Formats: sequence, structure tokens, C-alpha cells
Amino acid sequence: MGKILSGIKGERFPLIGKQAQKYSVTFDESVDIGTINDDEILWQIYAANEYDEYEKVPFSGQKKGRLTTYTFLEKLLNKNLQLQATYKNETVELHITPQANGEIKIIDVFFLDVEYKIREKDNLKYMNSVNLQIYTLNMLDKYVDFKIFGTLNGIEKELYKSDQPLKIEQKNGIVKTKKSILLSPAMFIQTQQDLSASVHSYRIKVWETDNESNFYEEGLIVKNEMGKMEVPQDSQTPVKTGTSEPVKKKEERKTTEKTNGYYYNFNGIYEGRVTGQNGNESDVYACEGKGSEKDTFVNAKKLLSNHEKFIRDASTTYGESSAAYNIIDKLEFYSIASVHKRNKVAFGVNSSFAKNFRSLSDLKRNENEAMIFSIAAEINALLNGHDYSNGAKQWDGAEQTHIPKDTPDISSNGRFMFKVNVMGWDIKDEHYKSWKLQVSKKFGEKYFTAPQKKYAVANYGKMTNKNKIRLNSVAQYGLTMFWKEVDIIKK
Repeated sequence: MGKILSGIKGERFPLIGKQAQKYSVTFDESVDIGTINDDEILWQIYAANEYDEYEKVPFSGQKKGRLTTYTFLEKLLNKNLQLQATYKNETVELHITPQANGEIKIIDVFFLDVEYKIREKDNLKYMNSVNLQIYTLNMLDKYVDFKIFGTLNGIEKELYKSDQPLKIEQKNGIVKTKKSILLSPAMFIQTQQDLSASVHSYRIKVWETDNESNFYEEGLIVKNEMGKMEVPQDSQTPVKTGTSEPVKKKEERKTTEKTNGYYYNFNGIYEGRVTGQNGNESDVYACEGKGSEKDTFVNAKKLLSNHEKFIRDASTTYGESSAAYNIIDKLEFYSIASVHKRNKVAFGVNSSFAKNFRSLSDLKRNENEAMIFSIAAEINALLNGHDYSNGAKQWDGAEQTHIPKDTPDISSNGRFMFKVNVMGWDIKDEHYKSWKLQVSKKFGEKYFTAPQKKYAVANYGKMTNKNKIRLNSVAQYGLTMFWKEVDIIKK
């Protein structure tokens, strides 16, 4: 067999911190690309060390397919990289040197111990102390704040906050906390965590002082165990905000009261139904799992919905998502559910996919990842959980990106209006690039013809938006763009 791969196409000087830099393999002209199995095309990045020997970049070899994306972080700035794509016994390569990026951004957080050594993130316990190592981009001489928080009945509960901003003084953009943070047992008391659980979940958020739109957030898992209290001799003793008594695990969570209703795990899995007891049989509860006694559930919370409406709303999220195209992005489901809770408008409820969702039994839906995410997203929205849409009021799918080239100002194709022409929009760089990438991967590069910014060119129906921009992008997941509503008039 002759040569199959001819090279790699993509940016040789990508900007640090920019999302979804696209790379694709190119094939020899004689190859029938329809015979190529994408799962057999494997990607890996190597970085030259001080001896000019190439070593694998951690976590860069988990991608497959003829098209892939990479995001380059600051530690790779000006590094001599080699991107390789391998198909069977054949390898092609592209030399890459990431460049400085003008974007101002907080990009990562590492946990350190009291001696500022890397601490195992998965082995944190109560009474341990941690320091934070915060990575930033182009933020020299700027300041950041941080906090640790949990949720109580769906409401954010602040547990620890920096007492003063941290100044970024190192040119590499790294800043560390100056005193340790005690993981006090008061954390689980204030958030009423399940004392029978093996771990407790919290979150940490870092943001630019006086500019909270520039932030980074990730999960913080603490084992439900008492660790050793660590206080370095040269640091200030952490302030304890609650009891230092050991975490006492209860043999049985107080969930022995049997109450009618449908029970779903917070992660979207259907756990079971209770009938013949107290309460309305159509009530819906979210829980952490089944109790040790029949018809009991751990940490159950009643949702403000009945089962018929709950399933209908979850089916709407499913029908509006990219799942119909075999694209599963958990944050897309969560975002759609949050927006739908606000605006109540979604045509996907009548789609065949939504109807199929509603036709299945609760147990059957447990076999479908996208359906599980749809239910988990509805639970998150009903409990006022994190809004991954960033406060969006509308969303749109791939169909809005396919503007006819011969009639670029068309208002409608008879089935739906083109919002770019009758409302006008302005899309952030990272949202535009990721939307275009996702749509092009699914439908081909010729499908996406939408501009990044355009004022409305016509009034349509009862809307009078000509010469206005009414939509600004706030998030992008899967094939879906999320919008906030604005009213910007063309000068």
C-alpha cells in the first residue's frame, strides 16, 4: 500500500491560552479518505528538553480522529513542540512554537501543602491545611482574590475568603497564597453535608480583583475523615471557624421516613419510586442514593415540580441539545435547563427526540447518558445550582450558522428566522471559533457561513431591530450558542 498521510494542517504559532486550536491530517491525493477509520488516527505532542530530546507532553495523547483541537498553556510558551499524528505504521509531524497571547486570564489552580510542595488533590482531609498556586496569563502587577464555597439547599454558602488580594509579581504569572487555609470541620457543618458520605464536595473560585468577569473555578473534594493539623513554624496559624471535634459518621442518615414520590440521584440516575406512604405520589426528589432500608433515600430534597412536568422539562433539554447528532457535552444540557427555567420557551419539547424521551420508562432512561445528563441538568436548575450559561436568555443551534451565500441578508427560510439578520449578534472570539469548529466537524467546513458580528438588516414580524445588535454571546457548548439580550444601536 502506498503512502496515506501527507502532513498536518494547523497553526504553527498558536497563542497561549486560546481555546480549541484546530489541527487536521491531510491525505495523499490517491487515497480514498472514506476508507479511513478515524479512531485509528492517534495524536501526541512532544516537547524538546534541554538536550534537544523530545519528551511526551502529559495528557496530550488522548485524542483520536482526522481533526482534533489543542489549547496551549503558559508553561509551553516559546517551547519547541512537535505534534504527531499516527495512522497504523505511518506518522506525520508539525513543529509548533506557542506564542504570547494578549488575553488576560486566570487559567489554573494547584493545591500545595504548608511547605509549598504539591499536595495530592484527591487525598485532602478535614484539619489539613493547603496553600494555593494560581496560574495567570498577562496579569503581571494585577491582583486576584479567591474563596471556597459550598451549597446549602441550592444556595451558595461562602466558607473561606482571602482576607486581602494577592499581587501577581512573577513574570511567569504564578502567585501563591501567603498563609495556609485550614479545611475546618465547620465546612461540612455550614453546608449540612451528609456525614455518612465518604467525600464532601466544595468549589474554589479565583477572580481578578475588581473584575469578576475574569475568573477560574474548579471542584474541591474533601475526604470525610480527620487528617493531621499541619501548621508550619514560619506561618500564621490558620483561623478555625468551627469545632475541631472529629467528624462522626452516623450509622444511618436520618432518611428512615418513607415518603411518596419519584427519587432521582443528583447525577441524573433514577433511584426508585415510593407509593402507599405519606405525601403526593407525583412529587419529585433529588437524593444522593438509596438508604439501607427499603423506600428510604439519602439526603433527599424535594423539587418544586411534579413528575409529569419534571420529565417534560428534562425531555425539552434533551430535544434541544446536540444529542441528536451524537454530540454529548454535559455543560450544554445544564445550560439549556437553566435558560429554559428563565424563559420557558423551547420548540424542542415537540421534537421526536423529546417524545422518545418521554415514552421510555425511568429505568430505561438510565441506559442513555444524554438522558441522564438532561435529568441532572433539570435537577440543577430547580435547585438553583451553578448556571453554566452565564445568565443567558436564549440559545441557538447549528441551523443558525448556515446562511445562504446567494441571499446573505435573508430574514427567514420559511421554517425559522435567521437571527443574525433580524436581531443582529456579536460573538466573542472564543465562542465564535468553538462554534465554527463544532459545526464544521459535524457538517463540514462549507456548512458554517455565519459572520461573527452583524447588525440586523431588517425588521421582522413585530420586531423592529434593523440596525441593532440584540444578542451577545455568553457561552458555547456542543453545537449550541448561548446569548444574553442587549440593545446596541448602530452609529
